[in-house]
Amino acid sequence: MPYKTIIECEIAFQQLDQPDWVFVDCRANMANRDYGERVYREAHLPGAVYASLTDDLSGPVVPGSTGRHPLPSRRPSLPSSAASGSATPPR
Repeated sequence: MPYKTIIECEIAFQQLDQPDWVFVDCRANMANRDYGERVYREAHLPGAVYASLTDDLSGPVVPGSTGRHPLPSRRPSLPSSAASGSATPPR
């Protein structure tokens, strides 16, 4: 069954070993830019990759026109580590 939204923890847990599933950790804290990557490095789901809200999931900031994290003009791509199957952050 294809999922296009956030799913329940129980369903995610059942899929951890599935090679066609990718878990993306995109935790963020607006007051602390480094928070998401730091907590990813401390602990994350096995095989999960990290995607930065600012660097990977937001469009370009245009002063006076957009906010801090504007929606991208097209669907954001997964970090290169997700495409390669690596659990290494894209930095």
